[in-house]
Amino acid sequence: MSKVNLYVEGKTDQEFIKALIGFHIQNADYASFILEGNHERISRKNDRIKEGKMNIFILDSDANTLGNVQESLSPIIEEETRLNRVIRFDTYLIENNLETLIRSISPNEKESLWNCIDTYADCNFAIGSDLLREVDSKTKIFIYVNAHKVPENFKEKVYQNDDLWDLEHDNLEELISFLKKHLEDV
Repeated sequence: MSKVNLYVEGKTDQEFIKALIGFHIQNADYASFILEGNHERISRKNDRIKEGKMNIFILDSDANTLGNVQESLSPIIEEETRLNRVIRFDTYLIENNLETLIRSISPNEKESLWNCIDTYADCNFAIGSDLLREVDSKTKIFIYVNAHKVPENFKEKVYQNDDLWDLEHDNLEELISFLKKHLEDV
């Protein structure tokens, strides 16, 4: 049984964090859960949070604050306090959002591809058709990945592909330190 419960907003977040942990931390003992949204969904994981394990939340700062997370946990903390139990948790807020972070760790030589993707997004927006999807940051990541010749069986492990991402990039230092603090030697 895992010693730490790790919560992220979505599947992309889960896959990225899993790759980052696999790359930087040997034998990490954790269970990963998707909130399917931001801090407002924390209470849906009520039973897991009460397991007595360390709970770590990795969320985007564009939709979350430390205060929001604390507020979402308050009813659970109050209930457990009445039962003389403690909820252990820590939160890491990714500056802006995960997609911004992910884009920042792509190799410099890929910038021309990102420029093409941005131009496509601008053109798509300029057309103004209700029949076209908005090209948001998640879609841009999808386009970036699928522009590369990545074997289908490697799609699941896309964040482990060092042709696409630099998992040792300076922009990841704080997040890696946070993960190591909670996952090494637990």
